[in-house]
This record gives sequence, structure tokens and C-alpha cells, in this order.
Amino acid sequence: MYFKSNHKIVNHKDDFKFIDIKNMPKTSYTSKTIKVAEKISWIRTGDSKDFAINQCGATVASNIFLYYKEGLGEDFAYTLNSTEIFAEVYDILGNGPIMSISEALKKYFKKFGIIIKTKDLYSFKDLKKEIEKNIIVAILLEKGLMNWHWIICLGYRIYVDGAEYLRIIDGWNNNIDKFYKIQRGREWLSAASYFIK
Repeated sequence: MYFKSNHKIVNHKDDFKFIDIKNMPKTSYTSKTIKVAEKISWIRTGDSKDFAINQCGATVASNIFLYYKEGLGEDFAYTLNSTEIFAEVYDILGNGPIMSISEALKKYFKKFGIIIKTKDLYSFKDLKKEIEKNIIVAILLEKGLMNWHWIICLGYRIYVDGAEYLRIIDGWNNNIDKFYKIQRGREWLSAASYFIK
């Protein structure tokens, strides 16, 4: 997430300690990644920094839309490219920080005659069930007052020592090779899955 401080954009990438795949533990693990995750042209916050501020919520909402449009081949919004999708979602959500993206995302899907449902998730076990059903998950992380960041969870890894990691799109990169170690405490503010029925 970016926010304005004395007219400068401040970047908090390091606050959340996201892990590149090459730095993950080398021991055995079980894992699952939602299908077609590697095929999506994910949107990054940097793609819109010229006209948007604190846009991680709009970026995540746009990426959820892209998952259903591109990844699963749904036949809506076929004329829109990712920049146009982001601009339309951003018009609904506006500048952040944003505590919730659900209502705006429902409104945007409804524009195309699609009903998207959400389910709040309260634990890694809840999240794991959704990933196993190939359902995308949005998570709001918090590292301090007004230092929030929205990410997408695309999968998980559970290591032999019990350590739990989320496979994520961190918003600053558009690849799926970033991970976040589940922390006990206040970092995970909220999580919800998004699915079309």
C-alpha cells in the first residue's frame, strides 16, 4: 500500500516480510495453488500509480475480477483490458486505505449481470478449504495504524514442521512466486473468499 506523507509516496513493502519462492524453506511440504493462477496477467499497484493512490484494495478487487474473466474463461467484460477494469473498479472504490472491498466488487460484477458471493474466513483451516475448491481469497493485512495492505491468496504450503505459508499476489509484483508466513497475532485483519454461483 502507498500513502501520502508530506506529499511523498511512502512504500511499505518491507513491513509485511513477503518471501520470494527462492527463499522458502527447503524441507518437505504439501501444497495447493488454485487452478490457472499462473495464466493470469495480474495487475500491480505500480500500473496505476500515475492516477491512483493507496490503490491496493482496488488492485485486489480488479485481480479477483480478472481471475474470473481470464482464468476461468467467463464470457463477460470481454472487450475490457486490465487497465480499463482497474479504472472502473477504482472509480467505485476510490482512494484507500479501504477496510472492505466486498460491496464495491459485488457492484462491479453486477454491472455485467454476475452475482459474486463472499464468505468471511477466520482461520488458516477456513482459508485452506476455499483454496482446495479453487476459490480466490482476499486478505487485509495490518502492520500499524493506517499501514494496511490487501493481498490475494492463491494457495498454501504446509511444511513438515507445521509452518503454514500463503502463496500470494502481493500487489507490487504480478507473479505468483511470493509467500507470506502465517503469523499468530494482529497482522491478518480480515479475509474473505469470492466465488460465482
